Amino acid sequence: LWTGHARFHLVWQSSTVVFLSGLALVLIWYPGPSEAQRFYLSALLAASSPLGFMTAFVSRRVFGGTLSDPNGIRPARVKLLRTVRAIDLNLVAVVAALLSLLAIIWMFRS
Repeated sequence: LWTGHARFHLVWQSSTVVFLSGLALVLIWYPGPSEAQRFYLSALLAASSPLGFMTAFVSRRVFGGTLSDPNGIRPARVKLLRTVRAIDLNLVAVVAALLSLLAIIWMFRS
């Protein structure tokens, strides 16, 4: 039930992430000098999409944005200390991605 314009933006964003991910893989797997610099550039490319999400998340009240809509994935309902909370699953996935990326950077540095 998404509008055509919303679908356009979704495919645009998904395609951009695919292309950036391919570039990051080439940078990581390419044999040669500057391995550490190529790794950190790849990490930056990998972080660009989730950091963009977090920017939109933090500023959503400024532009009237919402994390979900009736035609999308509904938030998970979780009971915490006698209170039912709605947790957006996109937010959970993005936070998990950023934490994973931080763990990968930490392992690379070790």
